[in-house]
Amino acid sequence: MAENVKEVLKSVLIFLKNLFIYKPMKLNYILTLIAEFPVIIYLSWNIYKNGNNDALKVFLAILLLAHTVGSIVFMIENKDDLNQRMGNFIEQLYLEQSPKSLEISKKILLYGFHYIVIIICFVEISDHFILNLPDFFLRNQVNILFLAIPILLSIVRILYVSARISPFIIFVLIIVPVGLFSVIGINNGILKWTFLVMVITNCIFPLFDTSIKYLLPKRFEMYLDDEKVKRRLQRKKYWLLFYLPFLYLALQFSELFTSSDSFKNLINNIAGNSNLYCLSYTVYSSIVKMLAVTFSMIILDIPIRNLLERLARLLLNNPSHINNTLISKRKFCKTYNGGSQRKRSHK
Repeated sequence: MAENVKEVLKSVLIFLKNLFIYKPMKLNYILTLIAEFPVIIYLSWNIYKNGNNDALKVFLAILLLAHTVGSIVFMIENKDDLNQRMGNFIEQLYLEQSPKSLEISKKILLYGFHYIVIIICFVEISDHFILNLPDFFLRNQVNILFLAIPILLSIVRILYVSARISPFIIFVLIIVPVGLFSVIGINNGILKWTFLVMVITNCIFPLFDTSIKYLLPKRFEMYLDDEKVKRRLQRKKYWLLFYLPFLYLALQFSELFTSSDSFKNLINNIAGNSNLYCLSYTVYSSIVKMLAVTFSMIILDIPIRNLLERLARLLLNNPSHINNTLISKRKFCKTYNGGSQRKRSHK
């Protein structure tokens, strides 16, 4: 019994990985082609419908022809979506992005127009057919799902064309920070400053070690220089250590701002509906915290680096290079080609 449950869970996990990570555009491709049929049927029905004037029929006929051609081009250009297998989560994050070209911009515009036609036709179909069906319990829910499908398809397709990685990864990279900052706070957050510092010191600081390279695929290990990796990780570790007080200040100021009456009134004016106030306040306050932390990191990056360098010089007797000679207090080291050094006393 346990083995069967394990196999079922393994199959479900593989299916979800293929759906969202490895083959994220396969379902989008299939659903887009399926969505073309109600659009073509609706446009054809309006062309032959009695009561429409000739100018409207000509416009709909041209739109039907252009949309049909666009559907065929879409089907041919993206047929590889059925068999394409992308890398895992980490590999896609480190995928080298090609510069934005005119071809990508052209695709975004063409696909955007193509999906706009689908969305408009779905809205018309919803108004004329779905909402006019006999009243039943799930009619409104079916209507919302019917309208959400083309919108989600368009967003997923445009994100994929722009970034060439799984749109699910992009959603995760957006939603996770917003969700994380929504629960972090100095006084009002679910996860307070004490817990945050404990996580950073006990979970994040140990990651600044060369052993982290074993988390990468084996094929990447041969390209890593242990000394360079160690140097880079130690720099980042000390940078984060010195940034912690400024992180506290950024969270404190952002929390004071989001707790003010002016910010709450602004959110109330944006939300309008009282039912959406809590959600809007949570999202916007999370964005404010995220922006405060991001800008503080950008502004303080170079000053903290300079501070660390000056501190290192102070603790190491202010070493400096003059004509290939490393000079420090009361001693110097002559450097030679190849990296060897000789220490001499200087009295």
